[in-house]
Amino acid sequence: MSNHNILLESGTNELEIAEFQLITQFSDGTTKANHYGINVAKVREVIQFPKITDYPKGGEYVLGVFNSRGKVAPLIHLSKWLGMESVIHPDKKFVIVTDFNGVTNGFLIDAINRIHRVSWSDLHSPENISISDDNDCIIATVNLDDKLVFVLDFEQIIADINNRVDMSSYDLGLDSNIDMSVNKIKQRSQHSVLIVDDSKFIRDQLVTVASQAGYDVITASDGYVAWEIYQQNSATITAVVSDVEMPIPNQLEDAGLRT
Repeated sequence: MSNHNILLESGTNELEIAEFQLITQFSDGTTKANHYGINVAKVREVIQFPKITDYPKGGEYVLGVFNSRGKVAPLIHLSKWLGMESVIHPDKKFVIVTDFNGVTNGFLIDAINRIHRVSWSDLHSPENISISDDNDCIIATVNLDDKLVFVLDFEQIIADINNRVDMSSYDLGLDSNIDMSVNKIKQRSQHSVLIVDDSKFIRDQLVTVASQAGYDVITASDGYVAWEIYQQNSATITAVVSDVEMPIPNQLEDAGLRT
């Protein structure tokens, strides 16, 4: 999918969500289609089940690896990671190939439905249905065509499977490129950084690093909340760090703060 098709005009406060299905089977033999979503800006393509090669010690959620446009990518059994029993044989399924944060991955799904264009105001926080914040993989819920769709936090899923992309292992104190002297940390404490990302997992990890560096940190989960926060704190906010796929109001772009 090209950027022309998936990146919406800045300031529209909209995003595109690809709706897909994972089908589960109950003990009585009946099945149910569960509906999930992913930000289209994270999707490279949707393909039929590819030829895969076993990957030694890939873990229980990795079916193997496959060739994706010249890159070797892991194929992740999404239903299994979510704790669901899959009823469709893998070679009858489809794969969502994602490409973000410099990493390519494939996620096994049962069916792809369609792409929806929605407003950020249509997305609802999952806080009232989440049992635990520690491993919550749902970014938001949204009603699409009279169906409840869970928008998944694919950054968290990937980090759970591949700890090499987990920022929690990063130690500022061991990075020779970062000045962690007392004077420098004190200097940074006079500045605020606004971190904007729809993934709670990514936000939390960025907050940890920025806070350790000495910055005062403010967070937001979407661009319009970020703009409201910026208006209230513009005198102290030095920079805005945001997900490049996230719609950001024109005002923030014009302020020249997005990095």
